[in-house]
Amino acid sequence: MKKIILYITILFTFFIPNKIHAQDFPEFQSDYIYVIDMDNQQVLFEKNSQKKMYPASLTKMMSAILCIEYFQDLNQSIEITEPMLDGLAQANASVAGLKLHESYTVEELLYGVLLPSGADAINALALTKSGSIEQFVNEMNQKAQALQMQNTHFQNPTGLHDENHYSTAYDMAILLKYCYQNETFKKIISTRSFQTHDNLLLKSTISDTLFEVEGFQGGKTGYTKPAGRCLASIFSFDQIHVAMIFAHSLANDGHIQDTNTMMHFLNTNFTKKEPIQKNQVLDSYLVKNSFFPTKLTFVAQTPLQIDLQNDDTIQTTSTFNVTNKTIHKGDNLGDYTISTSSNLTYKYTYISDETIYSIPPFAFINQHPITLVFLVLFVLFWIWVEVEIGKRKRRLRRKKAEKRDIFPLM
Repeated sequence: MKKIILYITILFTFFIPNKIHAQDFPEFQSDYIYVIDMDNQQVLFEKNSQKKMYPASLTKMMSAILCIEYFQDLNQSIEITEPMLDGLAQANASVAGLKLHESYTVEELLYGVLLPSGADAINALALTKSGSIEQFVNEMNQKAQALQMQNTHFQNPTGLHDENHYSTAYDMAILLKYCYQNETFKKIISTRSFQTHDNLLLKSTISDTLFEVEGFQGGKTGYTKPAGRCLASIFSFDQIHVAMIFAHSLANDGHIQDTNTMMHFLNTNFTKKEPIQKNQVLDSYLVKNSFFPTKLTFVAQTPLQIDLQNDDTIQTTSTFNVTNKTIHKGDNLGDYTISTSSNLTYKYTYISDETIYSIPPFAFINQHPITLVFLVLFVLFWIWVEVEIGKRKRRLRRKKAEKRDIFPLM
């Protein structure tokens, strides 16, 4: 049997998000929740994650990352002017407590934005960067669109309530994941407190209770009355790194309790597994409609890592779309599906990574048996003719030899 091994490129992976074992998860006070593994993009839990909500000061993650990416020198000095502070007291905005006419570095102002959630700090950065709040907000919305935050619109850089200032827990998770790739952002949100050059103490609005949990990497809080209590944070455990969004908790510390509860539940019930390893044989397929039997072996070129609950089980199925024709590079040869008992579904597509003339050309004959009969008869006739011609030549040679024996040369 001729064995043809095809090394199949995994074209794409997708999984259908569900409330995984939702009946097993604890109750949460927040109305909008999204928890996702940042490495494999697996949704571990969601609740109303695509519904419109108000992000409050989670907005400042977008404001901060724009400034981090813009200012090349974090030691650049910015003087605090009256326009930077105008209207903040009347709006009851949270502030870092920056002093009028005092100068602060960009780095100090970023700490002022992300730790005490200072509207004064972000106004200072926004006005310096863009010249006006309106222009800065335009840039925030442009960035949101670039990040595919399709259900988000900003009206200000602070998160103060506005009916046209909205987002979703899903979009906020996109933003958090993006921001967390930046080392400056990561460093600041993981800090409990920071002191400026003029001894201004900037303390994180995140409870010390969370910072004391092993694996908690920091985050950003938010609050307005319509938005409720909100918290975006990062948690790492067992080689799993998750972004968590909790929004619209009406209890004073509901967002803190929810985050703490989720971290404990994930750490206790989830582990990272690798059901598919690199170069693992996923399946094989015997092509029957060919003159010679041809075996295709499907091999994974990339591993798959997923987060499973302790009692999860896995089932796999293959569907094939293989014909007896020549396989060309890029041909879809079927699917490999992984399903878990917690309602996760991953689908891999078998894609040929090269053109392979693996099926013998005689496969055509199998579909045309009459042609095969005539071909066989023709071959047999040709063989018979060759045999007869050979016999005749041998008889002629014998006769010539006999004549030489009867009439020898004198």
